[in-house]
Amino acid sequence: MGGSVRTGIWNYFRANSSAHLYGDLGGTRLYYSEAPETPTKPYCVYHVFNEVYDFTFDLEFEEALIQFDYYGETADICDDGIADIKAMFDYAMLTLDGYVCLRMEREVVFSPSKIEPEDIWSGVVRYNLLMKSSPSASESPSESPSESPSFSPS
Repeated sequence: MGGSVRTGIWNYFRANSSAHLYGDLGGTRLYYSEAPETPTKPYCVYHVFNEVYDFTFDLEFEEALIQFDYYGETADICDDGIADIKAMFDYAMLTLDGYVCLRMEREVVFSPSKIEPEDIWSGVVRYNLLMKSSPSASESPSESPSESPSFSPS
C-alpha cells in the first residue's frame, strides 16, 4: 500500500504541471521521505504513515496519513508553499494501484517555523487518505459465490 500511495502522490503532482506547487518546485523538488544533501530551495518532502485497516461488512478500507513538509528561505515562501499544497491536494483523487481513493482530507496545517542552525523555514500540511481495496484482476464481481451461475441456495 505504501508504494502505491507514494507513486500516486508523485503521479498526481506530475499530472498537475500547471499548478503553482509544480512551478514553485521546478517540477522535480518533491521528495519522498528525505531530500538530497543540499537541495535547491524551495522544496517539499512528503511522508506516508499509519497503514491502518478497517473492515466494514465485505469491504476493506485502509487509511494513511500523508504529511508534506515544505522548506523555503523565508516564512512568506513557506506560507505560499502551504497554500499551494492545499490548492493541489485538498480532496485530491489519487490514482492508486490496487486501491480506489475515497477521500484525501486535510487534517492540520502547522505554520512555518525557523529551523536552526540550517537557517531555513518549514511548514507542514497533513492529510488523511481513505482508500478501498479494489478487486484484483483475477476477481470480478460475477465470480462471487452469490452471483456465480453454479451457486444455488439449498
